[in-house]
Amino acid sequence: MLNHRAIEILIELYNHPDEYLTGSYFAERFNVSLRTIQTDMREIKEELKHESCVELISQASKGSRLKVNDPDALSSLLRSMYRQYATTSLSFSVDRANQILLTLLHRHRAISFYEMEEMFYISNSTLRNDLKQVEEKLQKYKLELFRSKNKVMIEGAETEKRRCIIGENL
Repeated sequence: MLNHRAIEILIELYNHPDEYLTGSYFAERFNVSLRTIQTDMREIKEELKHESCVELISQASKGSRLKVNDPDALSSLLRSMYRQYATTSLSFSVDRANQILLTLLHRHRAISFYEMEEMFYISNSTLRNDLKQVEEKLQKYKLELFRSKNKVMIEGAETEKRRCIIGENL
């Protein structure tokens, strides 16, 4: 299983599909050494070598990027990795609210409260409290948390969603 930083690196690569991102970029972003990032990249490459949906492409002096062969399978793989990480690390509400925010930002359709509760192993009342934190964060951007019956989604421009991801260090 990948560590939190490695999963975040993978998600960052996924969010920049046509760009090469350097080890220095990640080292600065996560405030760790270049050597630590290189270790994470080796672990990511090892984790992905048996996956046909994606390949990690690395080029000296350019950086790394993902070559996606099957976007749906990759999305499912990332959710699975994220879920594995979430089960071990989401005991703090701020971290969990950030994970919920990131999940909602990546979705283009509403997700049911039940599905969110199952995904993060939390109760309905905990989810509702975390969604209040999400709403507070969204106020900084031109994004809105839209609730309909027992579903929720974030409405707004894709550029604002990306600004939110960057601005909130997700």
